[in-house]
Amino acid sequence: MARVSFCIALTFLSFTPWGWANADSIFAPKEHPAGRYRRENPNNPAIAHWGESPVVQFVGLEDDATKQHALSMLLTLANAAREDMRIVGFPNDMFPKTAEISTQTNILLIETPNSISSDIYYIPKTHISGASSVIEEIAELGVIEQGPGCYARWSATETNEIRGVIAVIDGFIPEEKKRLCLSLTSMLAFGISSTMTGYEFTVHPDGSAAPKTARYADNTEILLALSVAAICRQELADDGNECPFELMQAIFQKHAEWVERAK
Repeated sequence: MARVSFCIALTFLSFTPWGWANADSIFAPKEHPAGRYRRENPNNPAIAHWGESPVVQFVGLEDDATKQHALSMLLTLANAAREDMRIVGFPNDMFPKTAEISTQTNILLIETPNSISSDIYYIPKTHISGASSVIEEIAELGVIEQGPGCYARWSATETNEIRGVIAVIDGFIPEEKKRLCLSLTSMLAFGISSTMTGYEFTVHPDGSAAPKTARYADNTEILLALSVAAICRQELADDGNECPFELMQAIFQKHAEWVERAK
């Protein structure tokens, strides 16, 4: 019978912080999914959440794989967070090359045809014509480099209520880097770190066959963290960190019971 071994480590879709705090939870270390919520104000225990429903607008996304990834990521995260997210131009005109920004847009994702080489990118005012005051405010401050060709910034209140987000992708970076940027900025737009537990599984077959290794980053932790935070906020009227931690602990305890029964 083949033997399976594995190791565990934290995995990061790692770029630098982008204009907000990532306060360590007093209830859980970062290794625990309940320790990965982000805040504008680390002194306020409320987990970051949207005040108004998020309204997404895409501008300039070129290749189909990037478009599909952007749409899939945001819809998946919004559903997990129980947010009634809307998309400007849905369904037939979601991905225009250029467009006037809707006054309702509060998540703006732009792919620029220009190569960007600075640490902070200032979107030309002509590119955000018609935008809300929140989007104009973020653009005026400049979006911060997260990694090569990836820029983002949010605006949130002292009570950690998210007001708006802008993400900008350099159109000259490779497609896989564009998707990485979209993954990171989409997660952070919903107030959650991109940290995930990484697993490495190695199968040692019987006989002389060489071992085979597979690696897996558990992105279900992101969805779990968003889901339990939404339950706490919407159904239990608790927007702090302790409630999601307690719900996750109960879920993990049930999983541990299933593991014991399967032995």
